[in-house]
This record gives sequence, structure tokens and C-alpha cells, in this order.
Amino acid sequence: MRAARYHKFGEPEVIQIEDVPIPEPGPGQVRVKVRAAGVNPADSKKRRGLFGNPPPQTTGAEGSGMIDSIGGEVTDFHPGDEVFGLLEGATAEFALADPVGLAKRPEGLSSVDAAGVAVGALTALQALFDVAKLQKGERVLIHAAAGGVGQYAVQLAHLRGAFVIGTASAHNREFVLSLGADEIIDYRAMPFEDQIDPVDVVLDTLGGDIIERSLSVLGPTGRLVSLTTPPEDGRWLFHSMSPKAGQLELIAAFLANGEMKPHTQQVFPLEEIVAAQRESEKGRTRGKLIVEISPD
Repeated sequence: MRAARYHKFGEPEVIQIEDVPIPEPGPGQVRVKVRAAGVNPADSKKRRGLFGNPPPQTTGAEGSGMIDSIGGEVTDFHPGDEVFGLLEGATAEFALADPVGLAKRPEGLSSVDAAGVAVGALTALQALFDVAKLQKGERVLIHAAAGGVGQYAVQLAHLRGAFVIGTASAHNREFVLSLGADEIIDYRAMPFEDQIDPVDVVLDTLGGDIIERSLSVLGPTGRLVSLTTPPEDGRWLFHSMSPKAGQLELIAAFLANGEMKPHTQQVFPLEEIVAAQRESEKGRTRGKLIVEISPD
């Protein structure tokens, strides 16, 4: 099979398309014939050696496709099922997956749009609901509201009944409002902390000085959830996503009934994976970038 792999840490150019053996699913695993894969900032961080396993590795952590083989002990999925979710080395023609990180793809949702859902939506759901315990009526500030995590955080917070404030450029204002945001802060116009009343929850996807500045806008019972930096303050929480039973099925239900929608900015063929990761590293993506591997 063809796979996008790297044998050393470095810039996107270390990735090569190679022919490698098709993996076999072990007990509790399924094999997916990948139709499309999402591109995430974490892909670049792993490729640069900031975390994850040493090379050689196949890049990518999420995608969509059809289950073509299952290992022992798998009962919830069967060959022929169209699925989306977390895949090991997703940017390849075949990838293995743990069923807890998969859900069946809703009818009407394309494999391209489905490919970029799992990482962002699961991260947002867990950060807002499991960690921050966001409640109806609370005020939540979501940084980078137009990005891969932000687009789902806005939609989920809106569904929870929170008052949703998103930071975004003027260019992305209407897009973020269409996701369900109640208020947009143009972070380029002036510092966000000078434009906002106290909030109950902040979702940090950026790190750096954003964290300290965000702590300054928390109300008395406020809590900040960072996806980038471990805590140094009692109100500052850290979250790293891992799949939990039932959560991706809940997201699939939201997608099926139209309560959530994915946004794909650009689709690349497998042969342009280097360009896709280069684009991701610019940090200006609206929604998700997708690599299409085997069209529907």
C-alpha cells in the first residue's frame, strides 16, 4: 500500500510516499481502507520530534473510510461499514484503529468532511464538557474559534446553551457567527482582554502569553482549559484528548441531525501531503485541511 512516511524528524519535506505492507488487525482492532485523512497541528509536532514515537512513522491520526477486516473480539463493527474517527497512521491506503475511536459515518456526510472531524470534535467536547464542566448560561471564550478545534468548540458550546465568545480575525467573523457564536472578538484590532467582560470558561488552543492574559478575564469561579500547556494555577486545567466510549457516536448523531457541521477549507491528493502540512503550519486554517486518498 502507499503511505506518507518519514524516517527522520524535520520539515514537511522529510515525508515521502512509500510502498509498505498492508497492516493486519490484531485482537480488538479493525483495519480501515482509508478514503481521506485529516491534517492536524499535532502531525507537524510529531514529525518535528516534539512528542510521539521515533521514526519511521506514517503521519496522520484521523480519517474516514471503509472497514475491510476486523480482529478478534470486535463486535460493534463489520467489514463494509463506512466509518470515521481516530486511525493509526491515517495518511495511507490502509490504517488500523481501536473501535472506541470510531463511529459509523452518517448518511449525507462525505468521506472528505468526515475525515477531519474526530480530533477536533473530541478534543472540544472533552475540554468543554468533561474538564471545564461547561453549563447552560455560562460565558465561554474560545480562542482560534475558526480553527480545527475551535469550529467544534463553538458549535458544542452553543448546543449546551452557553453564551459563546470567539476570537477570530475580521475575515473569519461571519464564519464563526454561523457556527453559533454570540460575540466575536477581533484579536488583531486590540488585545482581547480589553474587549471582554469576565467569563466562566476559557478554551486555550494557542498557548504562550494567551494563557496569562486569559486568566485575567476569568470570573470568580472561572476555569481555563489549555490544550497546549500544563497548569501553574488552580484555575488553569490541562487536557489531552483520548477516545472514550460513546463520545464519537454522540458527535455522529449531532452531525446526522444537522446540529453540527464540519468545514473543510482545502483538499489535497496524497501526493501533496508535504504541501498540506506546510499549509497547516501557517496557522490560518478555517476548519480543516484534508488529504484525499481513495475517493468514494
